[in-house]
Amino acid sequence: IPFPDAAYNHQYLNAKELADAGAAILFTDQTVRQTPEALAECAKELLNDPTRRAELSRRIGAFTDPNANERIWDDIQTLIRKK
Repeated sequence: IPFPDAAYNHQYLNAKELADAGAAILFTDQTVRQTPEALAECAKELLNDPTRRAELSRRIGAFTDPNANERIWDDIQTLIRKK
């Protein structure tokens, strides 16, 4: 559920990219306010479907960088050396 007032709607756009890739389920704030039962039903379905949860987990993995912490640390060190 992206924050609806985020600058340039970036949270929605990021969430939509994940949802379009089958790596997330996207609900808008407006949808949840109008039909909170839909969110509850989705959560219930996921709780009862380990295969779907595993597939979401597998697909979200395509968006991760297992070396991100090292890359960030290297960037910090580079910035420190420049000062």
